[in-house]
Amino acid sequence: MTNEGKRRAFSKEFKEQIVQLHASGKPRGKIIKEYELTPSAFNKWVRQHPKPKNKPNKLESKPYEGTGSSTGGGSDKDTSVSGKNDDKK
Repeated sequence: MTNEGKRRAFSKEFKEQIVQLHASGKPRGKIIKEYELTPSAFNKWVRQHPKPKNKPNKLESKPYEGTGSSTGGGSDKDTSVSGKNDDKK
């Protein structure tokens, strides 16, 4: 780096452009190298800028589908939870 020891100032627009590049899929390492950024500055910008809401949260996108059935069509096995020492009294 040629500007060692000198603090650089970046505009809000530049920071947003960097964050957008990362959000669009460009690898973090390539962005840092190409724009001669410090990893800590890059991480801070990504943290400070809100994530785009165009993608649903993976956990919220699908409803929970349990494995049990309320129709009673399961196996005849006893699936109740028991302790290790249920035989002993």
